[in-house]
Amino acid sequence: MRFYTPRLLLKPITYRDMNSLHLILNDPLVAKFNDYGYKISKSEVRALIQWDLEQSYLGLGQRLSINSHNGTMKGSIGLYDFDCKLGDVFIGFELGSAYWHQGFMREAINCILNNIVQLIDVKSSVRLVAQVQPQNARSIKLLDQLGFIKHLDNKYVKTITL
Repeated sequence: MRFYTPRLLLKPITYRDMNSLHLILNDPLVAKFNDYGYKISKSEVRALIQWDLEQSYLGLGQRLSINSHNGTMKGSIGLYDFDCKLGDVFIGFELGSAYWHQGFMREAINCILNNIVQLIDVKSSVRLVAQVQPQNARSIKLLDQLGFIKHLDNKYVKTITL
């Protein structure tokens, strides 16, 4: 499964993406706001990808690499911990700082929103939940512009009804 936008290719993450994802996650500007800390090893990135692959296999989520059409990885975006009974799924994303302020993450999130039924087994509606650090003003602004509503504990929620 691959998704194309005017400028991006989103495709399921694989072990081949490990080196690029390792660089992105260790970018100090990216690491400042992610859950992985400032130094994540290649073995930890490999374990993260393994977890993402397991989430996909179990139908609980899917992580996609965000690439230019020529194949350069810019970041990743993922759905994880899908609870089919509650209809909740978490969304997480990271983008290499060289690609900030260019609309790439907006394009990637919109792609996820438009194709969510191909990524997880949604029956009628789903609540996307993003947990964002309060200092991450850029992500908060983006989520707000995309219709996510702030809830408790720095969570931003958007309900999609099919």
